Amino acid sequence: NTRYSNERWQIDHSRLDIWIREYINNQWVVREVWISVVIDVHSRSIAGFILSTKSPDAWTDALLIRQAVLPKENKKWHNCGLPTILQPDRGRDFLSHAFLASLAFLGIQCVPDPPYYPNAKGKIERWFKTLDTACLRRLQGHMKATTKRIKVAEKYKNTLLTRRQLQEEIELWIVEEYHHTEHSTTKQTPADLWREKCRLRLPENESALDNLLLKSDATRTLKNTGVQFTIPGKSASEFRGGRYWAPEIACFKGRRVQIRYNPEDLE
Repeated sequence: NTRYSNERWQIDHSRLDIWIREYINNQWVVREVWISVVIDVHSRSIAGFILSTKSPDAWTDALLIRQAVLPKENKKWHNCGLPTILQPDRGRDFLSHAFLASLAFLGIQCVPDPPYYPNAKGKIERWFKTLDTACLRRLQGHMKATTKRIKVAEKYKNTLLTRRQLQEEIELWIVEEYHHTEHSTTKQTPADLWREKCRLRLPENESALDNLLLKSDATRTLKNTGVQFTIPGKSASEFRGGRYWAPEIACFKGRRVQIRYNPEDLE
């Protein structure tokens, strides 16, 4: 049991039963999409979520925690702050040394599910079902109305949503509908209960949060042209990254360095 909002967050990933499209190599391609979600156990409100067209990894976890902790651009979405406890499953991404060390520096206790108890995060699992029935089934490309076979889904690709459009639809549903619907267990709306019982603890600043979460474990060599980096995906077309150069680093040519960056904000 929990006593206040932000005491315990559950975090998990799920593949959605909806197809989306991405523009790759000058053409639209049908893609599967994954969602990564943080739910506040006490209020049942959603602290943050991220969509990805590849299986979630440690980068996904870092970006999700960052989004959940920081105040949202959408002023109607009030969730923010650091949790006391984070409850993930026992996936390698959640139990990596870098991820656990970052949580420790933020003062977050990581309490993974016990082995062999896949239903320990029942609240977030039920939310995935609610998302599907109350939101996704209204949208173009849901597998129940089209197909579960990607080759057959190709004929629907001109009507499918992009990842950004799906992100906007899910956020709109969370903020405008789900957060303001009375929960069957708490008998209050998630938004009201979060505001009433929230204990708000924020990081020192956004940079401190970035320094802990948005880091790459690989080392790279500084060159005259700067430092290059990539984030691999499932295929060559999904490689993301770029090059960073600044006059201040020119005198450090040849040094081995580690870099920190936001893969969703490569500008």
